[in-house]
Amino acid sequence: MRAAHVSTMMNELFPREVVTVVVPGAAEPPALLPEEEPCVQQPVAKRRREFAAGRGCARDALAALGVTGFPLVAGPDRAPIWPAGIVGSITHCEGLAGAAVAHEGQIVGLGFDAEPIKPLDMDLVSTICTPAEQRWMVS
Repeated sequence: MRAAHVSTMMNELFPREVVTVVVPGAAEPPALLPEEEPCVQQPVAKRRREFAAGRGCARDALAALGVTGFPLVAGPDRAPIWPAGIVGSITHCEGLAGAAVAHEGQIVGLGFDAEPIKPLDMDLVSTICTPAEQRWMVS
């Protein structure tokens, strides 16, 4: 999947108040901020690259909202702790990392997940897809 295609698709999924940043998984991730380092306990290179790529996307998206230099540490549930007044979501998988952020109050909450493309179990479609997404799948 090309990054430009993914970026366009991400922008179409969210309202205009949401800033999205995506990068292909093959891109070299930025360095983690010192406060973020303890969040990656596993020394496995693949996990570290995905984590750093997701955090890099989040920092770029936050910068678009005027927030810079904020370390995205993980809370007890491993979810990122966002700056006050910000809601967001980070995803990473093989081949893609991304983040979506917005000012709290404009958007109540955000969530998205990326997974490698593979056939979807049709038994799950009505559970996890909106009617619009179901129409899109058959078009």
